[in-house]
Formats: sequence, C-alpha cells, structure tokens
Amino acid sequence: MEQNTQIVDLTSGRWINDREMAALLGLHPGTLRTWRWLDARDGKRRGGLIYRHFGDAVRYFLPADLVDPTATPSEPRHGSGVGDARV
Repeated sequence: MEQNTQIVDLTSGRWINDREMAALLGLHPGTLRTWRWLDARDGKRRGGLIYRHFGDAVRYFLPADLVDPTATPSEPRHGSGVGDARV
C-alpha cells in the first residue's frame, strides 16, 4: 500500500487555537476535539488539519497562503487580526 506523504513548511504560517480554527471552518470547537480524540484512539493520523500540543494548549497550523492569500512570497505578510502576537 502506497502512502501519500506531503511535506508542509511549518515556518511560513501561524499556529492558532481551536476556537479560531473552528470559526474559520464554521465548526464547533468540540468537533475538533472529537477529531483529535479519534486520532489518538486509533493511533494514526487521518490527514487534514495539522495540530500540535504545546503543554496543555492545542494549536492548529494555518498556512501562510490562508493567513494572507493576496501576499506573494516577495511581499511581507500582514496578520489577519486573528491571534496576532505583535508587540
């Protein structure tokens, strides 16, 4: 059986919390929790959303082209206002 592996650049994008990701997808945050639970129960990833645990917090990866779809690689990317951590 051939596996389809995709390499994702985790340096160009943002990590957002489950409430933000659920809002972007039009889902309830509980749906995302259920999907994570199913992944853990079965011991395998189904693909789709990329998420990581940072301590007790769960963050989902939002690729750069979704953060600002109008930016080209040569332009500076501006945050969408969702979870920006600028000082």
